[in-house]
Amino acid sequence: MKYCSKAVYVNEADEATWKYEILEKKGRECSINVKLLQAKKGNLGVDKLNGLEMECNYPLGVVQYPEKELSKCHGRLKEEIQTIIIEKLHTVIIENLGTIDESLNGI
Repeated sequence: MKYCSKAVYVNEADEATWKYEILEKKGRECSINVKLLQAKKGNLGVDKLNGLEMECNYPLGVVQYPEKELSKCHGRLKEEIQTIIIEKLHTVIIENLGTIDESLNGI
């Protein structure tokens, strides 16, 4: 990523296996395709996203795992991850509505 040289890398992280393919330089950015090969941990339903992809664009010289900064990405994988996050947050809010209401009434 640092030099945006064409390459393919598979990251065997604890929570998932990710495949990264550096595609090309686009102006002052590096375009990387990210594919979720296999979700391994968690109960968020991320395993149904296996095989989905997204494209991420980072400034040249930046080196980090692309899925850690979804704001720099677009595509089906990003959309589905965001949907899962929103659904999980909605569930947490509903489960804690009484506590939230009490906290707001105390202000």
